[in-house]
Amino acid sequence: MRTYMDYVLRCFYESTGWNEDNIYPNITLTSQSLLDFKVPNGFGLNLSSQSSPNSASTYNLTNLGFVSGSVAYLYSSKPLCNIQSTKSMDLKDVVTGYKLLTPLRETESRLYWNQWHGAARNQKRDTLYYGRMYLPGRGLEAMLVRRLSPTTQLLITCVSDSHLKNGGTLTMHYQRDVGQWCNELIYSTNEALLGVRGMFNFGYHRKLREYYNASRLSIGGELYYGVLNKSPGLSIAARYVANSAYTGTPLTLTLTCNPLVGHLSTAYSLMASNSTQLSSRFDFNVYSYMSDLSIGCEIWKNKYTVGSQSGPSDTAPEIVDIKSPEFAVKRESRLSSRQSSSFTMSNGTCVPEEEFTNVLKASTSFGSRNVKLLWEGRYKELLLSSGVMVNLVDGTPVISTIGVEVQYSC
Repeated sequence: MRTYMDYVLRCFYESTGWNEDNIYPNITLTSQSLLDFKVPNGFGLNLSSQSSPNSASTYNLTNLGFVSGSVAYLYSSKPLCNIQSTKSMDLKDVVTGYKLLTPLRETESRLYWNQWHGAARNQKRDTLYYGRMYLPGRGLEAMLVRRLSPTTQLLITCVSDSHLKNGGTLTMHYQRDVGQWCNELIYSTNEALLGVRGMFNFGYHRKLREYYNASRLSIGGELYYGVLNKSPGLSIAARYVANSAYTGTPLTLTLTCNPLVGHLSTAYSLMASNSTQLSSRFDFNVYSYMSDLSIGCEIWKNKYTVGSQSGPSDTAPEIVDIKSPEFAVKRESRLSSRQSSSFTMSNGTCVPEEEFTNVLKASTSFGSRNVKLLWEGRYKELLLSSGVMVNLVDGTPVISTIGVEVQYSC
């Protein structure tokens, strides 16, 4: 489950029109959310509040045999009026799962990006500031996000801790997203790391004329080099996403390759229904011939169960023709505002969005021989996350991780 500050950061990106789907590190986000989800360890309590449209704070308390915590503050120059409390926020906005990509759009013109106050021009260079202090370790972390233009953004992160080399690390990302392609320049004080990332979307101009993007093929890569340790790095990835009409069900195929270490990974994720998502991944190393197979799923529970008197059990869901322009316009606006949970059947009909109360996740890996179970949901005004990880290395089930996390925001 996302933390409150991660949720606020996504709201900032949404308000400023930044598309996270075009960033290279997110190319395998769907399979990672279904297979590599984290299980809470111990007991955690997060209390958050939005004191004004421009500021928010959160307090964290963790018990892992000893009590530790953190205090975090966030300020945004742009009022964030789309932030919801834990009582009213959509569960799919805070739970990572199958990702339906935002449709490709043309970038905003600089003329409309400027704000005019009389004869003075003020560019909308919105900025977000974030800081966190850990106790009792007294570690610090900070982040700055600044929009430079309709297509560029500057992201700076830094960590200060006595346990780190040189007392901390500062990393800068210069990102440029023009829709058809996105590139990123990286510099880190850790080993004087220099890097570049990029991703290209095929058929961009053709898809701009479509009512909705039924499929998308993206190819990207990254190259970095540590000046001090003289260590290079390289990776290449491809992602194919098909939504609705062509295949009947949304699916995501990804292929990643690291030529230097000989690692290959391919993943297949499927949105079988509005409440069921499946994923599998196969990893292989061409040098050591070691392989691993991971499978996972998530099952969402609808607010209205069979036989419930509070839900529309006697009323059939409205059937909408996806070929109509009216449906296409509604679908585009819904996807651009937030992640959509609509599901289009292969016969050309669309089932409307549903309200979910909780989700059960499960994944296993044949290589590491472990099983993970995670339940996340809402109880009254609280968001709860509880899970367990069991290791089967010696043939005897051993619980390695178990925990509960509670979040509340107002």
